[in-house]
Amino acid sequence: MAFDTSLGGVSCALYQPDAGRESENHTIMRPMGRGQSEQLVPDLMRLLNFAGIGFPDIDLIVSTVGPGAFTGLRIGLATARALRLSTQAHVIGVNTMDVMARQIQHISQSDPSKVKQSKIESMAETKSIEQYKIAVILETKRRDFYTRLYDNLAQPLTDPTALSGEDIITGLTKHTILAGDGVERFCHEHPNLTRPDYIAHPLTLLDPVWIARTGLNKVNQNTDQKTNTEDVGKDSLLPIYLRGADISKSKKPQRVLGT
Repeated sequence: MAFDTSLGGVSCALYQPDAGRESENHTIMRPMGRGQSEQLVPDLMRLLNFAGIGFPDIDLIVSTVGPGAFTGLRIGLATARALRLSTQAHVIGVNTMDVMARQIQHISQSDPSKVKQSKIESMAETKSIEQYKIAVILETKRRDFYTRLYDNLAQPLTDPTALSGEDIITGLTKHTILAGDGVERFCHEHPNLTRPDYIAHPLTLLDPVWIARTGLNKVNQNTDQKTNTEDVGKDSLLPIYLRGADISKSKKPQRVLGT
């Protein structure tokens, strides 16, 4: 079982790694700006009912841990922790950006035509899309963006960070796919980047199958390294916050209680 609520809605799936056909994996992708806390568990129940199984039949639960929207991220993590307490399944967290990069890399390798092109002309005259690097750009609802750069095989080149659009441009190289829910605003603020050297692919939801695959790959790596999956799962559910809490001290005079 895999799910994400850190971006623009709810994405969840029941994934069978040994399934012979993709149709045997059950998914729900529901765009929504609010209400993920009320929607996630009912959607998970719908998936279980559709597959004819229950929570005791789940072996692994995978949740994204950010970066992403603060409230949405906490919804997913709280659900994952609750399921860890109430089931016998292993629970593990994965980086939201890593999932998105793997998803884009798969699309560019298997069906390049599905990578959206925004005002791009004669892309074929530059470089094959399979060789493009990937820049994940996520919305912060502030002036900056969450971002991370990857090579053409979706291997990270930088750490996740919050940067201004100008600083992101400084780190970009030619032949890069820009992916994420922050791409639309980024390209609007920097229209000169929309040319054959860059391909804009605004993704507002993760494919939950790729959340599951990323989590399973992490488990397999831990197994190869003889790391206890349960211990790794506890550590991996820590949220990735790239900035401190957005709070300030009240300017109103403070009452002083008498002693």
